[in-house]
Amino acid sequence: MSEKEVNVILVGAKSIGQYGGYESFINKLLEYHKDEENLHYYVYCKANGSGCMDIGKLPGAKAVNETEFIYIAGGKGTFSINTNFYHVSKGDILIVEKGAIHSLISDKDAPLDCWTCAAYDYKLCDRIYVGFMLPANVCPHMKAGIHEPLIQSIFHELNLLRTFPSNTRISTSDILGTALVNIYYEIFRENPTMERRKDSSFAQNILIYVNENYNKKITLKLLSEHFHISADYISHEFRKIYGISPINYVIDRRLNDAKWLLINTDKSLVSISEKVGYENTSYFSKLFEKRIHYSPLEFREKYKK
Repeated sequence: MSEKEVNVILVGAKSIGQYGGYESFINKLLEYHKDEENLHYYVYCKANGSGCMDIGKLPGAKAVNETEFIYIAGGKGTFSINTNFYHVSKGDILIVEKGAIHSLISDKDAPLDCWTCAAYDYKLCDRIYVGFMLPANVCPHMKAGIHEPLIQSIFHELNLLRTFPSNTRISTSDILGTALVNIYYEIFRENPTMERRKDSSFAQNILIYVNENYNKKITLKLLSEHFHISADYISHEFRKIYGISPINYVIDRRLNDAKWLLINTDKSLVSISEKVGYENTSYFSKLFEKRIHYSPLEFREKYKK
């Protein structure tokens, strides 16, 4: 293979872990190209709900929980975000909120040139980012307009940074990324386009609350008391939008965090159990084994680097 860096994107409609053929295919690719330092695979598949991806099945896999800021530098095509479709062309920008199911279809006669910056844990110019950038009824697709040259310039600089030493790259990319995020925020704030969406702002509020409190005690009864809405309505709205019940989402979030801690730290089982929200380590271990099909310690032994 040449010195040129090659990025390969694989998109799977089904999950890794429950569909052995897909998992085996990816494992074979990784094994075959393990010595090719310039070759990078990016594998996308379902991350929540029924048939979700089990990140423990592939070492190095992770659930993406970042907001994506997209700029269309050329070409045209169709971009889907959850159940909504947007026709895009040069000069368009999009914000894909974390957890959104999204994909693009490029026009065969005018292929898309699509630039993306993923960001998390950032601050906006006039408020601290706490969950989602856009209200649920604001269209996530707009024209860059007079801001396009600056957006182009930032993406160009971010691309150049990949050749810099890691310490310089990280600090500079944080500055550029923050600038880009705030430009996008200002564009959408100044001229928001309202749309009729199937997304529920109420379900989004529940998701924000759960993500901020998932390691504390959460039950449907407590959610009902917090939001002053019936437990049945909360469960129905959340499942309608995200394809999973609120409580199962909490469990998945906790266990995904536990898997990361098992692989990437030497913390004790008691410490990990408490950190992700389970005071009873025995209960945590049984739940982990039931869902992941390995005990926590077996999982650590199998996947820890």
